[in-house]
Amino acid sequence: MNNELELAWWEFGKRSNGFITKDGLMGDKDLDCLILRTLLTDGEVFIKVDRQAKNPFGLSFQVLDSLQIDFNKNQVAIPGAQNAISLGIEIDKDYRPIKYYFREGDVNNYQVGKTIEIPADEIIHIYRHEFVGQVRGFPEICASMDSLKQLDDYAVAELLAAKVAACQNIFYERTGSTAGDWVDQNKSEIEDPGTFISEISPR
Repeated sequence: MNNELELAWWEFGKRSNGFITKDGLMGDKDLDCLILRTLLTDGEVFIKVDRQAKNPFGLSFQVLDSLQIDFNKNQVAIPGAQNAISLGIEIDKDYRPIKYYFREGDVNNYQVGKTIEIPADEIIHIYRHEFVGQVRGFPEICASMDSLKQLDDYAVAELLAAKVAACQNIFYERTGSTAGDWVDQNKSEIEDPGTFISEISPR
């Protein structure tokens, strides 16, 4: 029985079969890597479970883009009338997820189209719980994101300042007889007598 289970799991997760994901493009290791990368990047992973998949096992998974969840959908709870909705996730009084609200769209157009309601029993939501009542995850790097953005802006500003400084040029002429004397302003060969010539526009 153990051997049969192991062979069945190998068959289910084999990339060439394309059973484990709804798009048929990944194997179990590919799916694991995608889940881990998404968790590190977004701080959470939404996995839709298809229990009526068209494969011998009748099961497949689909990783949903967390940017498509309708974070603008919020409502307060009314006891006996409606559940609370926080950042696109409907929860009961015990903070148990009831529904997830996703917006139609793609990677080029987030938060567009109609809202799709997905029951919580069809979603595997992976994230690290940091406080009571938390319904969404956030990446570990979020605490330093503002500082990193400021550092990036500083680096860009320094590069631009160096580029402008490198483009500055000052030209002057002096007579050969006495060191430090300016060229006679009455000479016709001087295009702009008596003034400095500078250029600060990078090319």
